[in-house]
Amino acid sequence: MDEKIEIPYQEVAADTLRALIEAFILHEGTNYGDREFSLETMVAQVRSQLERGQVKLVFDPELDSCNLITMKEWKDSTRAKSSPDSA
Repeated sequence: MDEKIEIPYQEVAADTLRALIEAFILHEGTNYGDREFSLETMVAQVRSQLERGQVKLVFDPELDSCNLITMKEWKDSTRAKSSPDSA
């Protein structure tokens, strides 16, 4: 079972959300090309992506953890659970 549950990011405490965003940034190893960005700038960019729906906050019951995932990852996971082979 790979069912992730979306959590409205607005319902998460600000310090917790920031920690999740920072973990996402460090895990993704985001490459911004030749230009370096501060952690504050990257946090603001990810927060903006959350607000626009490009990134989602999800709870994974299998891992018992919350993570940020891209919209592509979200679509892939929802497509996988609705496919006939996922049973």
